[in-house]
Amino acid sequence: MTISPITSNNSENNTLRPFSQGEMAYACARNQHQAHNLLVRVIKESSRSQKELAQMASIDEATLSRLVRRPKNVEIDTLSKLIYCATGATLTMT
Repeated sequence: MTISPITSNNSENNTLRPFSQGEMAYACARNQHQAHNLLVRVIKESSRSQKELAQMASIDEATLSRLVRRPKNVEIDTLSKLIYCATGATLTMT
């Protein structure tokens, strides 16, 4: 995962400006969709079933099913566990 600035919060006098609710909602929704897309892709590319991954990651199978069906605010710990169980790789944010 990487970060991509969509707006600048720097000004000439180095003061912070408040972000609008719309800007914050957009940033949060975009991050949720990106995490969801990553999770779905990793699961599809793995040779494991959702049931196997849920058991390996010690999460409820119904929870994993909900996470795969639609984007939502997935916890970093849950995302990290699932990515590791599916691929053996760790989640890196740069």
